[in-house]
Amino acid sequence: MTLRQIKSQVKTFIEQNRFDDLYKFVLIEKRALSAIISMSYDKSTLLSWRAAYFAGRIIGIIARAHYDEARGQVRRIFWNTSDESGTICWSAAEILGEVIRENPAPFEDVIHLIVGLTEEDSPDNIFRAGGLYAIGRIGEVHREYIPKDAVDLIYEYLEDKHAEVCANAIIAAGRLKLKVDIRILDRLKNRTEKVLIYNEDTLKFLSINEIVENAKLIN
Repeated sequence: MTLRQIKSQVKTFIEQNRFDDLYKFVLIEKRALSAIISMSYDKSTLLSWRAAYFAGRIIGIIARAHYDEARGQVRRIFWNTSDESGTICWSAAEILGEVIRENPAPFEDVIHLIVGLTEEDSPDNIFRAGGLYAIGRIGEVHREYIPKDAVDLIYEYLEDKHAEVCANAIIAAGRLKLKVDIRILDRLKNRTEKVLIYNEDTLKFLSINEIVENAKLIN
């Protein structure tokens, strides 16, 4: 198959939400995984979020039988978070989070890479919101793999001035069932900025106060 044909087939499977068929296709055509990852960059579309979710799951599953191959994919994704790579993988944190959620034991060290991306001290850190999202996704089903510094980051960014960062910290706190001070909750309930949120294979705008209510935070 040509690369164009591969991309077309991958796009069809993602659009039709056919994960099993996509996974089988990746086993046959190795270039398909790179195509999936390349479709995950535009976080304004459902297709891209689904691509990130599928890519992470596939890598996690592959690791069960072909660890070195999966590890190579993880290294490439992380490399593509650097300026030196020439091509920034905007959804790197989200994909890595899904890898670990699917298969945490072989990638426990990668959690610390996600933490590093999240806490990088830069006013325009493009991975912070995605890192918080990933921490929440992992911790929701594998709480034992979440280190204290990851939890500390959630608390640190709960009231971040950037709505996307704040929203993902709130969602992560809810998924990890963290206790949040009632005074912080009251302030968050007064915030009305809207953020595009991906959850349960849907993508929609929610306000910060709606996200607080949906997260069912504990005080």
